[in-house]
Amino acid sequence: MPETATSRFSNALGMSSRGRSRRAARSCSLCALVIVWLAGAACTPPGDMSTAQALMDLGDAVTALREETVLLQVQLDSMRTEIARQDTVIARLADASGVALPPR
Repeated sequence: MPETATSRFSNALGMSSRGRSRRAARSCSLCALVIVWLAGAACTPPGDMSTAQALMDLGDAVTALREETVLLQVQLDSMRTEIARQDTVIARLADASGVALPPR
């Protein structure tokens, strides 16, 4: 068998033909593993789709809760303002009629 540049290089490094075949098999296995991994990453299983949809629905629900919380806060602030106004009216009426109010 004629000696090629690759075999001369391998022989210079002290590698036997058995070492080259192991290395080739290892690199072939690594390539196959990478191809399988990429193929698995490329397709999306139905379970992941339903999980993604559930997360989108959850995000929509959180947004709706935030909007409702803002609405409730506005209503609460409005009620506080109205209660303060009514307290002022009651205090003025009590002062005008001479009725003593209990301390708060």
